[in-house]
Amino acid sequence: MKTNLIKSLATLLLLQLALASFGYNGDPNEIKERLENVRTQITEYIENPDLTGTEIKEIEATLHFVINKKSELVVVFVDSKDDFVDLFLKERLNYKFIEDNLLRGPYSMKIIIKNGSLF
Repeated sequence: MKTNLIKSLATLLLLQLALASFGYNGDPNEIKERLENVRTQITEYIENPDLTGTEIKEIEATLHFVINKKSELVVVFVDSKDDFVDLFLKERLNYKFIEDNLLRGPYSMKIIIKNGSLF
């Protein structure tokens, strides 16, 4: 059942992304720059992840999120092999304010987490 929910959310997210892309004719370089700004703020919110209590040395995850009308980052789900990473990212990122950002809608971002650093 959990798998069906994740598949449904992923499908909904991709559909929203497809619909949103048809409605925006902005400069791709501007969008890329704004997403880099979002990535920088995400790394600041996560700040030196401490993974010493886990067996994780390094883990890759895909963060699926939405930026709402209040410029808040809302984590939809985290695609990762470890439930700890899912909870960790949701706790650190959900409803955090994204400064100087005009982006709205769903996005995905690959993240590599190492003990004490984020890439």
